[in-house]
Amino acid sequence: HTGEAHTLGLRSTDHPMLGALVAQPESGGVRFTGRLSTNTHPWLADHDVLGTVLLPGTGFVELAAHAGDQVDCPELAELTLLAPLVFQGQGGVDVQVIVGDGDDTGRRRLDIYSRRDDDDPSVPWTPHAQGTVSPSRETETPDGWTDFAQWPPAGATEIELAGAYDVLADPDPATAQRVRAE
Repeated sequence: HTGEAHTLGLRSTDHPMLGALVAQPESGGVRFTGRLSTNTHPWLADHDVLGTVLLPGTGFVELAAHAGDQVDCPELAELTLLAPLVFQGQGGVDVQVIVGDGDDTGRRRLDIYSRRDDDDPSVPWTPHAQGTVSPSRETETPDGWTDFAQWPPAGATEIELAGAYDVLADPDPATAQRVRAE
């Protein structure tokens, strides 16, 4: 497949979900492209939620992490899921992961899109996720966030969770009040 991508002006990525990439000369960014379907990626059918097959959240993480690795940004600093990626029937979806040019710290914006592979080219792409990849582990923890390098975090108080599911499943709000009082 490497030769095929090359003859189209693309570079092969040797990744099971992203087949090729092309550098964006006007921005310094990179565009990754691939095609996903339950025929070519049968494991996707295992992610059926009430009769609808979705790309799992870990699939988005994998796409973002691979794209970041390819542009020397191995740290997935942030990823926000915007919309589910739904597979309908046996058809596939075209996927694009776009990594922008680096800022002054080397961080790059990342966006993940899809479009049904049988759609008219004028149909807009659906944005599914956006985030940031970084050349190295972030050294600062944002205000209000905890660095989980130490576990449990300093000042944490252990609580007993025995019976927690029973309490959560009880539709009577008085049960939750009683448990809190104990």
